[in-house]
Amino acid sequence: MTAGTASDHDRQMIVDVVARLDWIVAESRNANSRLGYFPALYGQVSRQALAAYDAQRFHQPKLAAQLIARFARRYLDALDAWRAGGDCTEPWQVAFAAADRWRPTVIQHLLVGINAHINLDLGIAAVETVGDGPLEPLRSDFDRVNELLFDLIDPVQAALADVWWMLRLLDWFAAQIDEWLIGTGLIAARREAWGFAVDLASAEPARRSTLIKHRARKVAEIGRRILTPGFIPTTLLLVVRLGERQNPAGVIDLLSNLERPRARAAEILDLRS
Repeated sequence: MTAGTASDHDRQMIVDVVARLDWIVAESRNANSRLGYFPALYGQVSRQALAAYDAQRFHQPKLAAQLIARFARRYLDALDAWRAGGDCTEPWQVAFAAADRWRPTVIQHLLVGINAHINLDLGIAAVETVGDGPLEPLRSDFDRVNELLFDLIDPVQAALADVWWMLRLLDWFAAQIDEWLIGTGLIAARREAWGFAVDLASAEPARRSTLIKHRARKVAEIGRRILTPGFIPTTLLLVVRLGERQNPAGVIDLLSNLERPRARAAEILDLRS
């Protein structure tokens, strides 16, 4: 079977990811834990990936399925390690620790998770997927998987604004929020995700762990700036946070049932550029 041939086994890998995420979401909802925010969103992303696979939208479906599964496994393994009191990568430490804090808004929780997953995990998963083979054939599907997470940020923002009126303040301060995102380096780091994969693939095996550690430190710092972006954005986000519902289970339900993007695509949190 060639790398570009789809199979039931490859599809099942994506189905298994969806099932595991659903289990984590249900568990987090029962525990009323903010750890359920990211997997609630990620579950929708994984369903989109499955739909894209079924619609034959990946150029290399076999490699794409492996990438999706390996990509998800890095998050799942990090969460398992965190819950067991073990070690996980520094960006995920930042993201998971934030779940115990009242201050971050829902959007911040999601962005700090996306930061860890896209800016560190995706490049590593890509290299693991191709092994000793060339990385370039995976490029278009890499970009597609990259985009799936970011494509849901706008409907998240729109859905939360429909429920929590204070989040409409983000519309008034869109320029400041855009500056905050640019200042954290999230957009720039997203563009670097493929570059990191290329550097990792071209490095000698003995040097790869050093590259990963260096990248992890950089991504963790971006995560910290997402959570503490400076006085003005932090003050605005505090106002937003005061308007959010206090029950994480309700937030998880909302994130698990997002509508597709409204016509305002890229208006508030445009991460596609």
